[in-house]
Amino acid sequence: MVKFIDLYGVFILLLILAIYSTPQKSLDLTTIVSKSQQQAEAVLGKVEHVEKYTPPGQKCECLRHLYRNGQIKIIYKEGKADRIYISYDINIIDLDKAKFTSLHRWKNEIEIRATQVEGCCAAT
Repeated sequence: MVKFIDLYGVFILLLILAIYSTPQKSLDLTTIVSKSQQQAEAVLGKVEHVEKYTPPGQKCECLRHLYRNGQIKIIYKEGKADRIYISYDINIIDLDKAKFTSLHRWKNEIEIRATQVEGCCAAT
């Protein structure tokens, strides 16, 4: 009986360690929306890639910064994170506390806009 309890305790301990050592795929939006690139990188890590991107309905190209293996993409306007694209694999926390003007659900990601300013987004 003692050996069963000992093995059960070890199993529970290993299970707890596995849960808490797994990297969390979450994002607190309040740390990103309307923040500078430097502030965003403090949370997300260094930008991994910058791509040219033309948002739907616009004729100009934006520079879209990719983080966390492309699961988070940010377009900066006037030096602030304005359009944020987040993969559905990321758990968004504090959505209700973040100050943004719109949220769009696309096929593979969610788009969050800090402002409703339309027009060329090429300014960084």
